[in-house]
Amino acid sequence: MSREAGQIPEPTGDTGLPEPGGPLSLVPLGGGAVRLAYRQSATAQVLLAERRPRPGSWRLSARYEPVGGYGRVALAAVGKPARTVVVAGRDNAGLLRYALSDTGQDTPGRWLTGKVPHSGAAAVGQDTDGRAVLAVLGNDGRLHVVRQRDVGADGAFQEWRAQPVPRGQSGPAKRAG
Repeated sequence: MSREAGQIPEPTGDTGLPEPGGPLSLVPLGGGAVRLAYRQSATAQVLLAERRPRPGSWRLSARYEPVGGYGRVALAAVGKPARTVVVAGRDNAGLLRYALSDTGQDTPGRWLTGKVPHSGAAAVGQDTDGRAVLAVLGNDGRLHVVRQRDVGADGAFQEWRAQPVPRGQSGPAKRAG
C-alpha cells in the first residue's frame, strides 16, 4: 500500500488472510478503503477481504457459498457514486456466477447464474448510467453481455445478448497463419 495517492506501493507485511489459489482482484471503495476478491487455495471458494485506512489491516469480510470453478474472480464497484459491489466468476459447470451487495455490507450477495457457457474470466464494469455490466466470451466464440435494468444491489438484469456473427460467417472468425 502507498502512504499517499500516486506513490509507489510498499509491502505491508502479512495480511492474515487465507491463502489465495489464483489471481487477485482489487477495487477502491472510497475513503481509502480497498476490497479484495479471490478464490481460496484448495477449495476455490470465493472470499472477500477489506482493508480500511484505520486500523490499516486486512480483514476477511465475506465467504461466498461454494460453487467451485477456477480462474480470476472479477470485482467492480458500480453506481454514481459507487454503492454496489459486483463479484463474478466461473463455476464448476462453466457458467457465470455473479452476486451484488452494498459497499457497506459485510455479508456476501446471493449467487445468481448467467446461463452462458464460457471460457476464461468474466469482466465486470458499469455503463454511463452506473448500472452493472457483465461480459463473457462464450464457448460459441461470441461476446455475451448483460446489464442491469436499474442501479443498485437489488437491480434486476436484462436478458443476455450475444454479439452477432458477421454476415457471411457461420461461426468464430478463422485465424490466419
